Amino acid sequence: MQIALAFPSVAIEHPDYYTARVAVGVLSGGMAGRLFVEVREKRGLVYRVSASHSAARGRAAVFASAGTTPENAEETLAVMLRELRNMKEGASDEELKRAKADLKSRLIMQSELSSVRASAMVNDWWNLKRLRTLEEIKAAIDKVTSADISRHFEEHPFEPATLVTLGPKALSLPDSTLHVGGV
Repeated sequence: MQIALAFPSVAIEHPDYYTARVAVGVLSGGMAGRLFVEVREKRGLVYRVSASHSAARGRAAVFASAGTTPENAEETLAVMLRELRNMKEGASDEELKRAKADLKSRLIMQSELSSVRASAMVNDWWNLKRLRTLEEIKAAIDKVTSADISRHFEEHPFEPATLVTLGPKALSLPDSTLHVGGV
């Protein structure tokens, strides 16, 4: 079974853009991300689980996905939703440190490639009508706090959501605010 969730988020020009990015890093920053730990490591429900933030001028979304067996699909979805909703509680110091380090290291490593830096500059100009320096981006990441994450998800909850599944069975959802589709 493939499970895909999409939630509205804040666009690149929004003041909470980096709060959303750091929060998604807490959720899905590699093998220490909440989704990986809770869904894969503790319960062994999936091989792959992740979340990402995608943003452009005026629009953005968080996408979360998992690949699992039909037998584990309902529990996988339930744990994913619980972890997404738990973001309202903020993040630990260790989670913040890890998520920020991951974002900044990707920024630095990718900026060493001229094609990636050029693409980032075009993206900035298209979406923001200005260019951001690496120092500006680093400072925006560094200033995100656990309280910012809590506030952000109070103001921008992971709802309404769209759920799409691919597999032999439909998933039942406990929350009527979710939009469901399946194949």
